[in-house]
Formats: sequence, C-alpha cells, structure tokens
Amino acid sequence: MSQAGDPVTEKAKLFAIRMIRLYQQTQVSYNGPVLRDSNVFEKKVQGRHCYLFYSTAGELKGYIVFNIQGEAFKIQEMIAVDQGVKKEMMSFAGKHSAQVKQIQFNTYNKQDLFLFGEHYSNRYSLKTSMQARVVDVTEILKLMKPATNQKYKIIIKVNDILAPWNHHTFLVTVDNQLVSVAIDDTLEPALCCDIDRFSQLAMGAMSAQAAAEAGFVEIKPGTDINALNNLFYERSLALYDYF
Repeated sequence: MSQAGDPVTEKAKLFAIRMIRLYQQTQVSYNGPVLRDSNVFEKKVQGRHCYLFYSTAGELKGYIVFNIQGEAFKIQEMIAVDQGVKKEMMSFAGKHSAQVKQIQFNTYNKQDLFLFGEHYSNRYSLKTSMQARVVDVTEILKLMKPATNQKYKIIIKVNDILAPWNHHTFLVTVDNQLVSVAIDDTLEPALCCDIDRFSQLAMGAMSAQAAAEAGFVEIKPGTDINALNNLFYERSLALYDYF
C-alpha cells in the first residue's frame, strides 16, 4: 500500500493533474460546457492502463486510457491535441496486434475512423454512443460560447419537472461572447423546450433553427433566429462521460 509522500503516488498524482489539464484544454473547448471533476477522472482511470504521449519539449499532447480483456484492446478514452497525435495514439494500440485480436472503442459518431484501418490489421469494433442531461440550466448558459461577437438578449423557457430549479424562464444576455443569466418567469419566451431538447442544444447536437424545423422546440414568431443560432449552433461532439 502506498504511503503518504510515496514517490510513486506523487508521480501518479502529477500524471493525473496533467491529464485532467489536457482534457480541459481540448474537450471543454471542443464540447462547450462539459466539465469533469477529479472524482470522475479517478473513476475513469481506475483499474486501467494509461499511455501518455509527450512532445520533444516535454508537453503532454495526448493519452489513452485502456485495458486488455481476453483478446480485446478496450479504449476507455482517447484524448489528443491534433490529428498527428491521434495517429500516434492509434499506432500505439495497433502495436498490440500480436497480443489481441480486436480493438474496442466507444466513441462519438464523427470520430476519424480511418485511423483504425491504417494502424490495425486485425478486427476492430466501434460503437457510437452519447447521452447527456443538463442538471443546472443557469450554469450551463453562463458557460456557453457564442459563435461570434454579438450583443443581444434572448428569453428561453425550459420545462424540467424533475429539477424545479431548471423549470423557469431565463433572460439570457450575450455581450461579445460573454453570457449572463437571470430568471424571470413573467417574461414571454422566444424559445421554449423541455430539458432533453435544451440539453441537445447546449451540447451542440443541433442548431436552434434545425431544432425548430424538426419540431423539437417552439420559437415565437418574429424571433431573431440568427441570434438563437449564434448561441445554439451545431458542432462536432466528443463526449466520453456518459451514464
């Protein structure tokens, strides 16, 4: 058992801090308001192996969290700052082809799948999955990153019967990509939706206009759709934290 101050333990903590920092630098800016605390990270890596990729300057550029079960190399999470590093990550996995017969990777549906075939000659399987649910609408709105520098106000109503603190009408003020939020249930909303659809909008699964055209949200006639699309716009997702 490791003692307090054990060099091995301290080194592991240092690695964990660097990995969390890399996750924050890449995934949070990529996904928008997706935060992870140290407890989630600890559960993610517990009982698994970690491969860290460093630049020649000693900067952490990517990592793979994985384990080997039977004849399968199972990737729990892969983070890379760019395509070149991601290629190195898959090259590392491919070097285990003599030990395992397949690679398993749960990932998002816009992952660069060609990386698998390039580095791995045996069988591989890939499952796309994502599930997210906003638990605090106010805080998520504050973390939103509008697409462009504009100034406007939007009134949004969210229906969430399971979380009464979210079941409100929100006055959202955007000022050059800074977002402030106030609750005022007396206001008439420009956009109205349930918490599931709001979660999709906040994550960037679809734009406000696309959601309205699909009948997922209600938008008040005369609403500035460009302002809504500036706040809720579609983007590629890479969410590894799911339930």
